[in-house]
Amino acid sequence: MDEARASEARRRGSLAAERTGELAALRLRLAAGGDLTEDDLALATRRAEESRRLAADARARAASAHCHAAQAHDAAAAVLEAAGSPARAAEHRTASRADLEAELADEDGTTDGDADGHS
Repeated sequence: MDEARASEARRRGSLAAERTGELAALRLRLAAGGDLTEDDLALATRRAEESRRLAADARARAASAHCHAAQAHDAAAAVLEAAGSPARAAEHRTASRADLEAELADEDGTTDGDADGHS
């Protein structure tokens, strides 16, 4: 991962932690008998919408990464096949299929991790 992507991932993680903290504080206040205000409802609604949007963005990025990984595995398989290593080529084809399945799952939003075992 290049530095810009790593920095963006850290930024998103910090924002998520901040948002989680806001909602946890609201939940604690309500559990302690505090009143629910219009501002509380607006905050919770904004955070839920933001969460859905960020999750959709993350799935799109993951789908793109899985697509690129599948292409790389396909290229590696072709090279290995040409080099006379059919068993290793088959391993890369299997990995490519797993990445393509993960790409589809990411696009559908039907996965917690990806098909090759990452979370």
